[in-house]
Amino acid sequence: MKRGLAGLFPGGLIGWFPAHALLSRGILGTFLIGALMGIATRWLAGGPHKSLAIISGLSALVMSVICMGTATSFSNDPSMRYFLPTFIKSVSGHGSISGSERWSHFSCQE
Repeated sequence: MKRGLAGLFPGGLIGWFPAHALLSRGILGTFLIGALMGIATRWLAGGPHKSLAIISGLSALVMSVICMGTATSFSNDPSMRYFLPTFIKSVSGHGSISGSERWSHFSCQE
């Protein structure tokens, strides 16, 4: 189990760079973080573990949100005080950002 937890960091680190590069170009690629964290965790653990899967999934979720914040338009203001409310508004559709505008920065069209 400890070896599996050790797989979180390298898997997340390897997934961060391509996900960040894709997000910077407007393509939603945060799934790479979770996929590579899960693969590295299971491989180092030597098999499936439910608790490791839950920990890996939650870690990937947090890391994906942070990656989205650093790669997209939320980087206008680097403080968490700006990022969290803006991110919640964009995901939930409440507030000033709504509908198709919500994910317009992920569009492949220019």
